[in-house]
Amino acid sequence: MERIKKALPVVVIIVLLGLVIRLYIWEPNLYDDQIHSNFQNDNVEVVTINTMQYDFFAEYRLQREISRSKEIDLLKEMINNENYDGEVRKSAQLDLLSLIKKMEKEFDAENLIRAKGVKDSIVMISDGGVNVIINVDGPIEQYIPKIGDATARATGRRMEEITIIPY
Repeated sequence: MERIKKALPVVVIIVLLGLVIRLYIWEPNLYDDQIHSNFQNDNVEVVTINTMQYDFFAEYRLQREISRSKEIDLLKEMINNENYDGEVRKSAQLDLLSLIKKMEKEFDAENLIRAKGVKDSIVMISDGGVNVIINVDGPIEQYIPKIGDATARATGRRMEEITIIPY
């Protein structure tokens, strides 16, 4: 029961955050700021200002941060819980270190890619390789060698393990 009481505020915050994301990011048309002219004159132009834009990259980073935060909390709980076997706690410590290293590599790769002139990117490291989603102006071909090199250096993976996906 005590564990439920401790977890309740966290669950409430996560649910509220999910609602905010759903309302303001996934369905931006519901809350667009619009300005319309009410004049009947044909010479008057109707002006619409859309202040809510869906940002795939920001949304992905937010969801990744939420997911990883939960994973880190779970691992820390396992590490600090005396009721778990020593091997389980040691495994949780190794998993936590591995996750932190993975997060650092993804962060470094995203920043190196941005430094190469790419507007935005997301790097996802898995056991099977590295996926890089990019947002570039113009043809993607000129960016591929730069992105591949930056990603390989930051992650320690071979070029054959890196997949570049334009957004």
